[in-house]
Parts: sequence; C-alpha cells; structure tokens
Amino acid sequence: MVAGLYQTPAPNGLSTRSVQLYGGQIFSVTRAVLKDVVIVGCGLVGAAAATCIAGAGARVTLIDSGFSTAIGPGRHISQDPRLHFGSEIRSRLTRGLLHQIELTANSVPLARGAEFAIGIGAGGAGLVWSGVTERLDSPTTLARLFLQSCVEPGYDEAEGLLGVTDSVEYVDDALATQLPGVRALRCAIWREGPTAYTPGPADVLAHARGGCLDIRHGRLATSFVHKSGKVARLTAVNVRTKEIENYRADAFVIAADAIRSPSLLVASGLEPEQGFPVGHWFTDHPLATTHVYAETSLGRKVAECLQKPEGTTICRGIALGPGPHGAFRIILSVPSDDVNRPLLAFYWYAVGNPNPANRLLFDRGEIGDFSALRPRIEIAAPMAEAGALDALVKDLGEVASEFGSAQRGWKPRLLPLGSAMHAYGTLRAGLSPDQNAVTDADGRVRGFSNLFVVGSSRLPAPSAVNPAFASIAGALVTAHRIIDSSVLASVPSPKSDVQKGQLG
Repeated sequence: MVAGLYQTPAPNGLSTRSVQLYGGQIFSVTRAVLKDVVIVGCGLVGAAAATCIAGAGARVTLIDSGFSTAIGPGRHISQDPRLHFGSEIRSRLTRGLLHQIELTANSVPLARGAEFAIGIGAGGAGLVWSGVTERLDSPTTLARLFLQSCVEPGYDEAEGLLGVTDSVEYVDDALATQLPGVRALRCAIWREGPTAYTPGPADVLAHARGGCLDIRHGRLATSFVHKSGKVARLTAVNVRTKEIENYRADAFVIAADAIRSPSLLVASGLEPEQGFPVGHWFTDHPLATTHVYAETSLGRKVAECLQKPEGTTICRGIALGPGPHGAFRIILSVPSDDVNRPLLAFYWYAVGNPNPANRLLFDRGEIGDFSALRPRIEIAAPMAEAGALDALVKDLGEVASEFGSAQRGWKPRLLPLGSAMHAYGTLRAGLSPDQNAVTDADGRVRGFSNLFVVGSSRLPAPSAVNPAFASIAGALVTAHRIIDSSVLASVPSPKSDVQKGQLG
C-alpha cells in the first residue's frame, strides 16, 4: 500500500517524513493556505486531523510523549491475536498503560473510592480502543445543534478513513423478533489478507497524501508561548535527552484527551475565568456491566451471531437501544475457556450529565512521565440522577437473565466512575459568542486566532454513546475549517464577553 517514505527539510530545521499512498486521494479540500501546522497528540483524533491537513499540502508536525513501555508506537496493539477484545491479557496490558488520577468526590456515593485513568502511551487510549464507531446520540437541543454544526459533516469522511462497517454480517429475523430494536454494532475494521483488525493511529496516518508529515515521538508538550491572541511557538521536552525544543507554525492543534488538553492550556497560562471554563464541565458515562454465560436459546443465538472468524481481533457486538433514560446498551462476545458455555459481556451506559461544578484541578509538578501539571478531578454533582442509575442496573439484570447466568464475580452492577474512560466536556464548545465555552464552533480557542482543539474535550452536551467516533469526525470538520483561510483570518471571539454569573 505505501508508495514510499522520504525525507525533506522542514522550516524549523527538523527532518520531515512524508507518506504517500497508491491510489486516489481520500480527502477533497478546496484550498490550502497553511505552510506549517503543529498537532499535539498522536492518537486517532490527532492522526485524523494530521492526515486531512497534510492532504491539503501543509507541513504537519505531530508531537507525542510516546510509550514508556516496550510497545512500539503508532500501530494498534490489537493486531496481536492474543489481545482479543475483552480478554484478561488485554485488560492487564491496558491497565499497565493507564495513568491513575486522583479523584475527590463531595457526597457523591457513586464516586466514593473511584479513580479515573487515561492512556499514557503514544496515541493515548487510541491504541487500545475497542473500535466501536457509533454516532453520538443527541438527547437535548444543545446536543443536536452541536452535532449538526461540528460533527455530522465529518461522519462520512471518518467512516471511510476507519473502514467503518457492521461488526457482524447480519442479525437474522428470528433474533430481531426476540430482541426488538437489535442491530449490529458499528466498528472500525481493517483487513490485511484474511486478517481483520482494529486500525490504530499509524493506520490512519498511512492515508496521508501530499504535504509533509513529521511524527515526533518522545516529546512532551509543556506550554504555548503566545501574545495578543496568537501562539508563536510550542515548547516541548525531549523525554529521552531532557532537552527543550521549540516548534513554530501557522496554526496549532491540541488533540490530547479531555484531561491532558486542558492541562496544556493551564500550563500555558490560560486559567479558567468568567466565560472561559477551562477544566470545568468534566463528564463521563456511568457504566453498569455483567458477564453472562450464554445458556438460554436466546443467549446461544447471540453468541453464535457474535462468534469471531478465525484470525480476527476485532470487536463484535450488537446494540440494544435505547434503554431506560436514553441509556446505550451493547452486548459483546468475550473469549471463554469453556467452548460449551460462551461468554457475553453486557455494557449499559447511562447518559452523562454535564455540570460546571465537576472539574479538573491542576497541581504544579516536575516534568516527567505524565505532564508538567498533575490533574485532580473534583466531582461535586452526580454524573447521572439516582433514578436513572437504578433503572439502568434493573434493566441490565432483567435483560441479562434472558441470556443465561452471570459469571462468578460478574453480578450486574455499577462500576466506579471513570471505568468507561469516556471523559469529555472540559474544553466545551460554544456555538455563539455569548455562551460559556472554551472553544467556538470551529474548534478554535476563544481569544486566539491560530490555536485549536479537537477531541472529546469539546463535547458540550449529554450523551450515552462512546465519544471516540464523534471526536474523530469532529476533528476532520475542524481540520477542514483550519485549511480554509477564512478561519485564520477571522477575528476570534473574546474569552470573557458573557454575562456575569457562575463560572461554567
């Protein structure tokens, strides 16, 4: 597939790698006025933005701190056939690549004793995602408006980039009759000969065509140097040599997750203020789960439907939805030691409830394994109403009992907050200048002409669906708007032009 790798000099003196692909160009853009773009974060979101912008002819530099383990950067680790989705060995590896974050809960029973975790490797959790690519739900007017403007125009392009298709070939009529509303889960699936696997950042970057693409692993972005609403350069530390590096560009894009993205803004002196709620509105999906031995006729039918073809490592599942209070309900196959008792995993996601009182706090620390700022999460308001959570667990138990009996230790229950690892909302988008928001509809940081954010940190509205696919689609929308010269030329919204009131 790859036509060639070659080196060309870049204006900042760094070598640049460009990847050309045989065949037609994937992205269609009107014009490119950018010469240099720096993107922080080499996960799926950053890779999608980089591929789009490089395809328009710009020189793109990707900054990422890289793995601290022996795992090589960039390619999705699910290529290893031992790492089937849901397997214990994969769970252990995932936990080994996660950074635990202190959580402070104020009288929130669900959060007591919980910890949040985010990926610490190159590409963050992008290398260990399940491949689930469901379109985001829109339970409120705000959600519909945000999706229409900032996400939906990028869905089709994202599907082409990731190879999105149904995770199972079909759901037969008999099964559909027994499970009203059942459908195949949508997943990202790439194929190499007979092998099917979930694509990772390196697979996405292989689509890059035109321009130049320089991937700088082992660089920890520490702060932006800016003046009068314009970023002049990004400062980063080479984690191997401890040397300071500076990167200059026409535009800068933050493509880290919902915790590291606001951390970088705060480290750059952009503290939360009225109308500019950096780190506030932290949201995640409460999650209830159970593992069930498929012992009933219905359970066996579903298990047979979800059986993985030989040599594949992809996630296979069905969606049953919507559930009570808008919950998102999926059933996945799980490797089982007993061929006569296949295992099914049930994941019921409640609608996350954004609240400005739930926020990130940042402590100064030494530049090291994670960041120049160490985050803490303060949960002062419930992520979901108690009634909705009770209904979620009740519904999970009732549905699961129709499929078989729970595996030992997997009785239907709520998991601690953070278990979903779907954090979002900390750099929320606003569609008008009078909204309390950190980014605008284009993804640009308010008050800045050339600083943008992509990823789940921008999602401003409640949802129950895995935000990964929407984040990738939204990143493509922002990338196209960055390519358009009118975005950089327009006057950005001031940070603090909203009415006085509660910070949020």
